[in-house]
Amino acid sequence: MKTRTTLYILLFLLALTITACRAEDPVEEVEEAFLPIHTEAETGEDAYPAEEAAYPIDEVLSPFEEVAYPITEADLAWLLQTWQLTAYAEDGVGQDPPDKTITFNADGSYGMTTGSMQETGTWTTVLLAVESTLILTNDAGESQYYEITELNQNELNLRSQVGNLIVEEEYMPTD
Repeated sequence: MKTRTTLYILLFLLALTITACRAEDPVEEVEEAFLPIHTEAETGEDAYPAEEAAYPIDEVLSPFEEVAYPITEADLAWLLQTWQLTAYAEDGVGQDPPDKTITFNADGSYGMTTGSMQETGTWTTVLLAVESTLILTNDAGESQYYEITELNQNELNLRSQVGNLIVEEEYMPTD
């Protein structure tokens, strides 16, 4: 009986020691955002009492409006023509578009003219349910990746990231 009581006391002290050692673990603080108090439009009265706190919410902001839609293999037939850059924006700020044309050929080659520079290479696409990617690989082997946000017979919209900038380009057919 005495050994059993001693054993229980030792186990209790061991458990107490182990839990006391973990008391200094850092507690992660979470920043909370609260919903505003809404008022009834007609009376101007609070929709719920002011002393009642709202539920915290996590605020998720997208840096740009999501307009991408899945491109199909059939849609790629519209790509096979010459496109002229008509609108250009960096981080949502519109700028004068540079002089730029891209010609996509059915054999998987492309030609791009920007001002006095001409570039040729191959193009390919990766078509997924959530996004479609256009990959341009120049003759030097350097690749550029673009998200296709819109493609139809009269419009081609591309989005890319250059460093920390999000670049959006809108093209129209030259024909």
